[in-house]
Amino acid sequence: MSHGSPRSLALRCLAAPSALLALACLAAALVSCSAKDPEALPCSSPSCIDMTLPTALGPQQRAPARFEHADHVKALGKDPCAQCHVAPNDGDMSLKGVSLAAGTTRSSAIDQYHELCIGCHQKRPPAGQKAGPELCGECHRGSSASAAQAPVAMDLSLHQRHVAAEDSKCEKCHHVYDQAAGKLVYRKGEESACTDCHGKADDGRKLSWQHAAHAACVGCHVKTAASGKKAGPTDCAGCHDPAKLRAVKRLDPIPRLDRGQGVWIWMRAPWATTATVVFPHEKHETATGSCTDCHHDTMRKCQDCHTDEGKAEGGWVTLDTAFHARTSSRSCVGCHERRAEANPECAGCHDGTVRRGTSARCAVCHDGGDHPRATADTNPEDKPAELGALPTSPDLPDKDLVIKDLAHLYQGAKMPHPKIIARLDKAVRANPLATTFHGQATTLCEGCHHHEAQRAKASRCTSCHGKEDEALRDRPSALQAYHRQCVDCHKRMSIKAVGCTDCHAKAAEANP
Repeated sequence: MSHGSPRSLALRCLAAPSALLALACLAAALVSCSAKDPEALPCSSPSCIDMTLPTALGPQQRAPARFEHADHVKALGKDPCAQCHVAPNDGDMSLKGVSLAAGTTRSSAIDQYHELCIGCHQKRPPAGQKAGPELCGECHRGSSASAAQAPVAMDLSLHQRHVAAEDSKCEKCHHVYDQAAGKLVYRKGEESACTDCHGKADDGRKLSWQHAAHAACVGCHVKTAASGKKAGPTDCAGCHDPAKLRAVKRLDPIPRLDRGQGVWIWMRAPWATTATVVFPHEKHETATGSCTDCHHDTMRKCQDCHTDEGKAEGGWVTLDTAFHARTSSRSCVGCHERRAEANPECAGCHDGTVRRGTSARCAVCHDGGDHPRATADTNPEDKPAELGALPTSPDLPDKDLVIKDLAHLYQGAKMPHPKIIARLDKAVRANPLATTFHGQATTLCEGCHHHEAQRAKASRCTSCHGKEDEALRDRPSALQAYHRQCVDCHKRMSIKAVGCTDCHAKAAEANP
């Protein structure tokens, strides 16, 4: 049964022949306006959209309208886009269902949306077509919060696919606003990330990143498909369905994106006292998925936003912190740490309780001397790092060790030292990042012998760790040190031996 729009329903109530009937009718209208469908939340489809008014028209006064885009496309049949989306003068399809021209009031915007949606729902039943809801609460059911809607990223592979499809015409997507001309123009060499200009919300005529991306990308796909050419997705799931995103073919190798960046970049702050960093930019391009992994929302140089004292544009993050913060996935050190921690073969040491930096580590990057900048004849030769051979016995034990220091309730723990060293050494040599930063084969010894970096022969653990904890020196007892170091390492490296008797049998069992 069709109830009509909320406004028409209210008018019919007022025209009811009796006060009692009018009250009952209005009660039904009010209930319909506050009803929610608990079984519909959360939405499990990537096509769910929350329809809300522009923020410029004020805050939402009721729950967003839940709109299942895929269901509407299917129901509308031939040329479904044109039945909802207005077409501006420039020919591009607007993703807005109504034309919110300048001066549109909140009330008129609500009326336009209701007339578009409810009007369509009311016209379909007489034609024998299935229709959507007409009451407030049947649409305004709350945020979809769809966990199935994955964010889509323009990574380097997807970007280069678009470059090839558009014959390297960057102006098809990239533009800047020319203040003097009062229009968008293309400037070669100034291509930047979309989020450099487009923020989280619409700002006058400047669309938010979400609205700009949908208008430009989906609009282009629709026009390309209409011309009979192969085009990208035009539906929500095509970009936001995790399974479909994983199925997108990746380029291998990915052609280099040329924006005038050097193969090597010599980096040194004017106030720095350390040697210059010779940064292999091209090598890092192939190791990351997107330029914005490092450059945030712009393609500008790091020092444009990050200075020695910090400034608002860079979130008051200094240049030193931007490069060296372990807690940031965007910093050099932080990115390297996360890559190490994400690799089970490296996590045993790099996600451990002790991390120790030395001047030798700094020199791995700061190895460019006092050169202020690169020239054509100063770029270093890119040679893969190589590690020397591991030392032999007696400097490095070639047999299993038995740790008897804690023998009381349990026997001594058997430690397969050669096996452990062999596994870690193999993992380091197979990883270019680890090979570069380890520098020499014995660096891996620091994973356990953390206060004896690079010594030829390490001391026993009990030479530092005694029977009792030393809280003031932040030094655990030998019992705590062994278990924290060994058991935690096993867990991080997914080694099954984490129980007591996995390493040492009970003393009573050894001496019945």
